[in-house]
Amino acid sequence: MTGDEMKPSAASLYQIDERGLELRRTYMGMTAAELELLGGMQAWAERNADAIGAKLAQHTFGHASAGQFLADYSSGKGIRVADLQRGWGAAQAGHFKAIFGEAAKPGGFGVSYFESLLGVGALHSRINLPLKWFLGTYPVFVDLVHEAMLADVPEPARVAKKGLGRRATDGIDFRVIADAERAISRIFNYDSQAIVESFYYDTFTAMGVNLKTMGQAGPGRDISDLFADVRNTMHATLKSFNDSTFVVQEMCSGMNRSLSETGQAVNELALSAQRVAEGAARQADVATQGRSAVDQASAAASGATELSREGIEAAIEATTSLNDARTRIEEAATAITALAARSEQVGGIVEAIQEISSQTNLLALNAAIEAARAGEKGKGFAVVAEEVRRLAERAAQSAADAGGIIAGIQAETNDAVELVRDAASRTHAGTESSDRARITLEEIDGAVGRITLELGGMSQLTSDIAEYAEETAASAEEMSATTQQTNASTQEIVSSVSQLSAQSEALSELTKQLELA
Repeated sequence: MTGDEMKPSAASLYQIDERGLELRRTYMGMTAAELELLGGMQAWAERNADAIGAKLAQHTFGHASAGQFLADYSSGKGIRVADLQRGWGAAQAGHFKAIFGEAAKPGGFGVSYFESLLGVGALHSRINLPLKWFLGTYPVFVDLVHEAMLADVPEPARVAKKGLGRRATDGIDFRVIADAERAISRIFNYDSQAIVESFYYDTFTAMGVNLKTMGQAGPGRDISDLFADVRNTMHATLKSFNDSTFVVQEMCSGMNRSLSETGQAVNELALSAQRVAEGAARQADVATQGRSAVDQASAAASGATELSREGIEAAIEATTSLNDARTRIEEAATAITALAARSEQVGGIVEAIQEISSQTNLLALNAAIEAARAGEKGKGFAVVAEEVRRLAERAAQSAADAGGIIAGIQAETNDAVELVRDAASRTHAGTESSDRARITLEEIDGAVGRITLELGGMSQLTSDIAEYAEETAASAEEMSATTQQTNASTQEIVSSVSQLSAQSEALSELTKQLELA
């Protein structure tokens, strides 16, 4: 549903119904005979309406005051005065013709006719046409209608006459003319009722009176019967407005005092916010420096962690190498020990050889003695025995030499075994020291890791503190700016309240001009 469809009609707003309009016409003395008379004058109205409308427009636009108003209206709307005058005259002519058409049809001058006139009245009210110029046209309208009837007698007023020896001519029934003029005057009064009511009710509406809340007038009645209610409502509204102006004045005074105190408090708040902003900025700088120091310490701790891990790796490698060396030394000690045992075995063999050589020498000596005893026959055997003796001596000598060498080897081997055992012992001690160093470095690495973790937490904490300090500084600056804006707004409100107070005083002076007792 559109806005136009939702908007109540003028007839419903003013509670106009057929029964109420019939009562109006009856009260004015409008009869069926008069309506029949006007209905029979339609042809005459068609012939004369345009001329009457043009003359009425000429009179209205030619008047000094009314004409000036319409000229100003034309200028404001960008319309030529001549065009407005011609259109206005045509509208009057059209309405004049409609009067005779309404009189001719059953149920004429009903709600639709009256509502169209309400619209005309509202339109002229909205363009601020003074009511006197509108209502003042009706007497001129009546005079123009009278002149037109005399110049062009309406058919119902014509009377045929026959003169002696002359052609028959039409006469004038002045009683019919008078009845017609009286009937038209009643219609003009009926029209003016709609115009006047529309004028002042539109004025009430423009002043804020809601005619829909005035209640129901009842059958045969309309909003004019509730005029006392409308007037009283308007009076109560104005009186309430008058009383409110004094309340507003008191409120403005209180607001002025409160806003002055608020302005002072806001100024103090702005100064405090500025100090907070400066302190927060300094705190942000300190936090930033702390974050930088923690970052440097964290970097140093990271470097120490790297070094400790490298030391652990080196200790592990040293331990591994020492373990390998100890193993090899132990293997060498085992081999040397085995060599010493073999040397002892060789020594035993040498001793056995020496003993065999001694026995062989003894046997060779015995063989030589036996060969000497044998004489010539034993010479060959003596030679062999001598060779065996010499070989035995050489073998004994070699065995003795070998025994000396083996004894030296055994002594050196024993020394080497002691040295190897000492080296193995020292290597084992070095391995244990390397393990302890590795364990210590691992503990250092764990401690440095924990320190790094703590420093990381401190770095994050100092970062958070710095960010929070920066945000606090920014918030404090915003708060300072906001309080300054609030202060400015407060001053504007104070100014506005002062203006409102001045306006309320002016309204109070205006309402004093109204008699609202």
